[in-house]
Amino acid sequence: MNSEPVFVSVKPLDVHLLGENQPLSAANEYEVACQSTGSRPAASITWWKTGILLDHTRETTSPDGNVTTSTLTLAPQVDDSGKSLTCRANNPHITGSALEDTWGLSVHYVSLEPLGPSLGGGTS
Repeated sequence: MNSEPVFVSVKPLDVHLLGENQPLSAANEYEVACQSTGSRPAASITWWKTGILLDHTRETTSPDGNVTTSTLTLAPQVDDSGKSLTCRANNPHITGSALEDTWGLSVHYVSLEPLGPSLGGGTS
């Protein structure tokens, strides 16, 4: 009798962006985390900003392979306000297994332009 192991692929059960979706400041650097559970083998997590694949990520998997966490380093720009940030988890062995969680980005910035006429002692 042959006793080779049987491998069963399972799609991710869930995916969640961790923390709260809060306004960001332009040009500052942030770390945003996403977690997926239940996939066998471990889920592959990708990050997207309004349909564009992002890099600058690192991924860890729990010792039992049940939880995958991906952390994105994000330096938002002013024009990112209103765009979406999506974390997508999928099992590459199962077509159509992708699950997503998305946040809308709100990016604030400090204007370097003066707000009005100079209050200094200018000449007329």
